[in-house]
Amino acid sequence: MRNIINQVEAIKLAGTVGLIEAWGPPGQSGLEKDILQMAQFIIDAAEHLLKTEEVVRFVKPPPHFEKVQKLFFGIAGRQLEELFKIPDWIISKTSDENLEPGDHILKLVFDMPDGWIEQLPKAYEEAVNSV
Repeated sequence: MRNIINQVEAIKLAGTVGLIEAWGPPGQSGLEKDILQMAQFIIDAAEHLLKTEEVVRFVKPPPHFEKVQKLFFGIAGRQLEELFKIPDWIISKTSDENLEPGDHILKLVFDMPDGWIEQLPKAYEEAVNSV
């Protein structure tokens, strides 16, 4: 389950640093190989998140860990929704013949449901203490 959190952190880094650098500095095109590499990273990250979500959904933990497991349901999918905004945004910008020069910003929010950060350690502690 830590895997989801690590993957989200890698995606955030790629989106805030990697994609910006690959796209190129303002007024200059990025290198095609760098853009392609970032696109491949996005594809790989999406596949990994999907596989992780499947594992979380279908693993059968001991009964006392079911509450912990349920907290992870949908977390990877939530991150995938944000991740999939990237290609749509890039397509909209590169296909717009009337695109004005200047900064074009895509805001991505990789987050957890309200209260999740507080609920997870409590659920984990309850599970461990019930063993």
